[in-house]
Amino acid sequence: MNPMQMDDAAHIRNMRDFLTVYNRMTENCFTKCVYDMNHRFLATDEAGCVERCSSKHVNTNHKIMSEFVIYQQKKNEASVAEAEKQQQKIEQELAQQKAMETQSANMDALSSESTNTAERTSETNSNATSSNS
Repeated sequence: MNPMQMDDAAHIRNMRDFLTVYNRMTENCFTKCVYDMNHRFLATDEAGCVERCSSKHVNTNHKIMSEFVIYQQKKNEASVAEAEKQQQKIEQELAQQKAMETQSANMDALSSESTNTAERTSETNSNATSSNS
């Protein structure tokens, strides 16, 4: 799925969620507030009830959304902190591995150098013994 399709899918999902909330609010407020179906317009008390009911739903939805945003931000911050922690751990492991490789290379170089020194000493001793004879 390309980014444009993902944006479209997210937009559709958001629109569906909005319409679901709106439809629930409408049904709830209508059921609670409208009781006289004999007139074309709402009675004053029905209109007031619908106004209060819809305001409560809207305010509740806004509160839920603001709390969700705060929760999401905290969750994202925790994810970033965990990713940074993992990154530091990986960097430390790489540094340790590099240090071990460097130490191993130094040990190999020292071993090679001591072997060369021993060979030169042996040659010098052989030459000295040969010239004394």
